[in-house]
This record gives sequence, C-alpha cells and structure tokens, in this order.
Amino acid sequence: MENISPPSLLFGNDVAWWMANSQGRFKVKSAWDLMRSKHEQKRDYDLIWNRGLPFKINFFLWRVWKRRISTDDNLERMKINIVSRCWCCDKKKKETITHLFLTAPIVAKLWRVSANFAAINIEGMHLQ
Repeated sequence: MENISPPSLLFGNDVAWWMANSQGRFKVKSAWDLMRSKHEQKRDYDLIWNRGLPFKINFFLWRVWKRRISTDDNLERMKINIVSRCWCCDKKKKETITHLFLTAPIVAKLWRVSANFAAINIEGMHLQ
C-alpha cells in the first residue's frame, strides 16, 4: 500500500483505482493473489519436489509424506475392511506406512546399507 500512489485528481473527478497492484488496473491475477492464502514455502517440499527426479517419483514421495499411500492401515481408516498382512516380511505384521517404509526387516536393512554408503549414522533416527 505504501508503494501505490493514485493519480492526482484532475478537476475534482474521482478515478477508479485497483489497490491490489501498483498500476491501479484490475487484473484477475491480482485478485487471485489477493484472495488466496500464501503459505511460506517449506524446506521439506524442496526436498520432495526435485527437478532432477521423474515426476512420478516426486509425486510418490509427496504421497508418502502426506500419508496417502493405499496401505492397509489407510484403507482401514476409509472403512474398507481387509485382512492386513505385510507381504515384505515373514512376521505377518499389519501393513502400515511406518512398517512398510521404516521398520520392516528388509527396509531397515536397505536404510542401513544406503546410510553406510552415504556415511550417515542413522542409529536412533526416526522419519518424523
């Protein structure tokens, strides 16, 4: 608002002035920007939405981050009754997003190998 200076009034006539941009002209884009709520960009999303990765991988990572993967626990939450079993391990545990991506034995081994390769100590670390 401080950067906007309406044109001087000539001969006492009023002039319509759109206050959402510095030119004083109405534009749909300026109205949209005024109405939508802008959120501070999160660093987490910069890591998920990476231009170097294929879109389908970015989208999958975003779905995992938002817990929108169709695992048995999410299907159960949507009132879809199924018998839950993790097919990645022998213990026949309930398939949850945490189990599938963090705690299943084969996944834990994969995380350890990847972390060792990258020289990262993951002992005691959690996804959250």
